[in-house]
Amino acid sequence: MLVNIIAKRNIPFILLLLFSFLLISCDLFEKTDDNAEKDDKQDEFCRLNLRGYVDINSPEFLTISPDNKHVYVCASGGTPGVYWFKRDIETGWLYGDIFTDYFSVGWTNVIAISPDGRQVYANDTMTFSIICLQRDLDTGVLDNPKDKSVPGVSFFTLTRDGKHLYSTDGMNIYWLTRDLYTGELYGDPTNDFINIPSGVNDIIVSPDGKHLYSTGGMNVYWLTRDFETGRLDCDQMSDYINIPDVNLIGISISPDGKHIYSNDNTLQEIGSLSRDLATGKLNNYNYEFSYLNNIDWITLSSDGKNLFAISSVNTEIIWFERDIKTGSIGEYNMMSSMYLGGANVVKVTPDGKHVYVSAQTGGSTFTGAIVFFDRDLEGNW
Repeated sequence: MLVNIIAKRNIPFILLLLFSFLLISCDLFEKTDDNAEKDDKQDEFCRLNLRGYVDINSPEFLTISPDNKHVYVCASGGTPGVYWFKRDIETGWLYGDIFTDYFSVGWTNVIAISPDGRQVYANDTMTFSIICLQRDLDTGVLDNPKDKSVPGVSFFTLTRDGKHLYSTDGMNIYWLTRDLYTGELYGDPTNDFINIPSGVNDIIVSPDGKHLYSTGGMNVYWLTRDFETGRLDCDQMSDYINIPDVNLIGISISPDGKHIYSNDNTLQEIGSLSRDLATGKLNNYNYEFSYLNNIDWITLSSDGKNLFAISSVNTEIIWFERDIKTGSIGEYNMMSSMYLGGANVVKVTPDGKHVYVSAQTGGSTFTGAIVFFDRDLEGNW
């Protein structure tokens, strides 16, 4: 009886206690959920693990086959040429004999591989030409060269549909038609070109194939591409965006084609631009400091989640987390290694599992090295 009386007299107080307990419990659960979500996001952060390296004399450039089986490197030291390495798809390790597994080319510093993986292309700066080499899909061996004369090739790139190759001599952009089966190049470089007033440091074709972009000085130009002829059109007076006080070197584009990225080698900046998918127009320049001096190369992972950057005057590789919806780059990580001395190119494998860097002074036996990393998105170590 006494207990019932006490309970009845304190009903408001008991209810208040119960209500407060519920509020505290909800708040605790909410905080726990927030922390869990935060931990999940942290687990998604990319981490790199230095897997190893292979020695090679003065590597200039590298590319990875679409089937992930081989890595190709053009080197200027020792015997100049294009070298091939067999790649372990799971571990990323490279295997090859640099004394036999190469095709000699006069002097080459750029290579690319066709979308179907059947041909590898390399420039020969001594003969002013681009050489097409047939690739054995199993062994990776290169043979049966066919060359095409092109003025002063400093860089070139292939379209994703494989129909055209675009090259630059630092002032003009040339277009060549490509035979989809043999890989042979056709065209008249004396007529099939367009001049870019600010000069050209780097070029890239959008994933949808509609536009080509070039960097040079303080400008990024966009050019419209004809899918059949490969012809490029541009209003040199208006089809560009000017970014003051920079010297834009490299360029990369997101897998969905919505954002363009370029690196400046004077202000340590990596800038992002929004791309109009219909017109190709660029706007909304934003940048992040890279903390690297003289950035030589940037690239995006195939899933669009990370942007990687290297510099020839640093021994670090830096990578940013990228928002695949907004295109913004934010939190970054950095790894240092003596093997990254003179780093000039960084590439991510098509399957996204590994990252490769060519480093001109990073070798132990020879002057340079190809350094490779595991790329982990789940925080397994």
